[in-house]
Amino acid sequence: MSGSRRSVWKWNAKKELAALLLSEGKTWLVIEKEHGIPHSTLGDWVKCPEFQVRIDEHIEAIIAEARRILRMNARDAAKQIGNLITFGHAQHSVKLAAAKDVLDRVGLSGPVKNEHGGPNGGPLRILWIEDGSDTSDDTER
Repeated sequence: MSGSRRSVWKWNAKKELAALLLSEGKTWLVIEKEHGIPHSTLGDWVKCPEFQVRIDEHIEAIIAEARRILRMNARDAAKQIGNLITFGHAQHSVKLAAAKDVLDRVGLSGPVKNEHGGPNGGPLRILWIEDGSDTSDDTER
């Protein structure tokens, strides 16, 4: 039979480990030094579509786990935002930004509009705007 033919891809523990390590962002050099998989071998493996698919599957699993962890912490983030709004101090702005970021990443917040000073000089309020309309109580509709 003339011409080149592609060999059949067979999985083994080293290939699975390499796919996982690459999906976690490990470099080829680290994989070679720490796990004994030569650079040239990795180069051959990454050319294989099955190997690329497996890396993508690992990345999807990593992202899903990260989202699960963020969802678990969404309640605490919401409480933190509430506390910082009510009792906030300028030095807590980083905590407020981090808590809001958690809520953004789990899809629990919409665009935010800051209102500087509430009614009658009251505390700062953050109004959640889902569809572009102001959702505050004192807005005429």
